[in-house]
Amino acid sequence: MKLKRRTLKYKRTPEIREQETLKFAAKEARKAKQRMESLRHYRIKKNIELITCTRSLNFLNELSEVLALKKEGKAGVKNYTVLDLQHTADALQIAYTTLLRRIEGGVIPAPVLYTIQKTRHPKRYYHVEEVKTLVNVIGKHENEFSYLRSDHKDAVKHLREAIKKVRSQYL
Repeated sequence: MKLKRRTLKYKRTPEIREQETLKFAAKEARKAKQRMESLRHYRIKKNIELITCTRSLNFLNELSEVLALKKEGKAGVKNYTVLDLQHTADALQIAYTTLLRRIEGGVIPAPVLYTIQKTRHPKRYYHVEEVKTLVNVIGKHENEFSYLRSDHKDAVKHLREAIKKVRSQYL
């Protein structure tokens, strides 16, 4: 018994494939929006408080340390009150690898302070005020959305501007 081969009623051209992809993407975006709305409704109904990273502002000073570090692009060494990347990830309530991925992806500005030892990959640090700014901006964003994504262009732009302002003031 021979199987009949299924044939399409129309030829799938690249234009048709692109239209189908756009339809699928729009459908997935609608589903994501519905999930977000239902989660928000559930939180309100059950009176569940949204936990954001802003709670970590209380213990940032306890985690910080004063180190003699170099600033990228500047000569000389200064003492700075800093947090390493692991403590910064803890303050943002994300995994260390997520923080690295966000730095490499350009979502979070890379740290500009580093150790003075001559190593191939010097350890990098954020100033405490930079971390406070990260926590504040990302925490406000998390109140509206569940997490920070690279396609949230306005939030990423606001984050970069806030970090630039802090760096001009403290570094």
